[in-house]
Amino acid sequence: MVLEAVKVEGQSKLNATDFTVPDATAVPKYTLMKMSGARIAGPSNGQHPFAGISSADKKADDGQLNLALHKDGIFKLYVTSGAALVEGGLVKLSGANMVGSGVLEANILTGDVVGQVLEPVDSGVATVVEVDIGRTG
Repeated sequence: MVLEAVKVEGQSKLNATDFTVPDATAVPKYTLMKMSGARIAGPSNGQHPFAGISSADKKADDGQLNLALHKDGIFKLYVTSGAALVEGGLVKLSGANMVGSGVLEANILTGDVVGQVLEPVDSGVATVVEVDIGRTG
């Protein structure tokens, strides 16, 4: 997968939270993951509740059903070109391994928020931005 997150600082793998990932699913390390059921996660592909960021590689059909996900920490994430982002603003899942602006109160209530932006981004620019994941304000 392209556009994997880059860890800047934060949670260690030992403190990550285990989620179930279907055996047939391949997941590269530092992939943004969405909730797809009760403590079940899969790679992001649009707006869904945010589960975390994978802490390790998982190969398809490897018999492995658990994968530890980072739920906090600072990561460099790819942001879609859209509205401008200001430091302190919130981002949500917005495609395969991407985040975007436009967070509404409903997104906070449904768990779609990935985290808080730590640096500004101009409108119409697709770029990398540091995000404190797990923060909603």
